[in-house]
Amino acid sequence: MKNFLITQNVSYNSKRGYSFSLSKNWFDYSLKIGINLIPYNYIFSSKNLNNLRIDGVIFSGGNDLYHLKKKKKIILEI
Repeated sequence: MKNFLITQNVSYNSKRGYSFSLSKNWFDYSLKIGINLIPYNYIFSSKNLNNLRIDGVIFSGGNDLYHLKKKKKIILEI
């Protein structure tokens, strides 16, 4: 089974701080297509990521990539 890193929606509440969320639908769909989802959060370090065998990344949406959004053309290199 292939491992895919998936981003989560990040929100901030002044009483609770930051919270991360990901719809259960992503996990239901991943089972149907035979992939393993690994939710990405701020705790991952480059050392942790190097130890995982990652076959791809899914940007699930929910937040803007502000520093990239300012540019007219976005090119992502993998």
